[in-house]
Amino acid sequence: MFSFEKHAKDFDISIVNYAKWPSFNDIHYHDGYELYYLLNGDTKYITDNATYEIHKGDVVIIPPYVRHMTRPHNTERYKRILVNFSQAFLNDCLNRHSELTSFLSEPRVIRIDAQKQNGFRRTFNLLVEEHLSEFHDCNTAEKGLLLTCFVQLKRLYDKNIARDGNNTQEHYVPLPHQLQILINFIASNYAQQLTLEELSSQVHLNPVYVSSLFKKNLGYTFKEHLINVRLNASSKLLKNSDDSVEKIAFACGFNSCNHFCKTFKKHTGISPSTYRNSDKSDENLNTFI
Repeated sequence: MFSFEKHAKDFDISIVNYAKWPSFNDIHYHDGYELYYLLNGDTKYITDNATYEIHKGDVVIIPPYVRHMTRPHNTERYKRILVNFSQAFLNDCLNRHSELTSFLSEPRVIRIDAQKQNGFRRTFNLLVEEHLSEFHDCNTAEKGLLLTCFVQLKRLYDKNIARDGNNTQEHYVPLPHQLQILINFIASNYAQQLTLEELSSQVHLNPVYVSSLFKKNLGYTFKEHLINVRLNASSKLLKNSDDSVEKIAFACGFNSCNHFCKTFKKHTGISPSTYRNSDKSDENLNTFI
């Protein structure tokens, strides 16, 4: 089962250095952004409907409410740094940089080659040092350094695309063909009362096997995936339509308004009405998976 983790601070950095990979089986999501910097080791990184191979020096950017987890290959030593910050932390900066706002609105995997590592590490180390400094008394320096890190990452990302045509081509692990068919089917039919048995009939496979396809490749079950597709659709209707909460609930496949409201609050921490009345310029809250 996946879990929701609310960040207690507007900005925080955590450094983990293990002699071997722990078992991370809990897929989760946050109400803020996450920057994952792998300094040593290799792992699979599962997010949304994609799985990526992450290696030493790679950076992953996760927007708010996007589910993610790591699945290590082995027990070798690894070190990673996580930077977590709230949606409001960089608002004043991002409002002046629409391209950077767009860059941070989707999960990104950035491969930094050996020649570029030193430049990025220098800026990143300054960010960590500022955060850990005993003289630290405000967020101004952290904001500036974090913004610089993202500008550098976007440039590297754009260069990778210009050079290779696809920044994540080396990272991306293709999903099984049958699973991709099922994901597409759910995306088109989430408003219906779908069952695992009905879904399995679409690809002529055993329901038990289909269930294992979701869990093995995405880290969560068919039911969890369906719920999050429905939440994603409902969040867009809440922001972009005047339909009642009840009408949206049924349009997105929930069998009652009460069930929809409880599910929505469980997965986001707020009610549909509170979400609808929140800052309508905040596009990042429109993604739940």
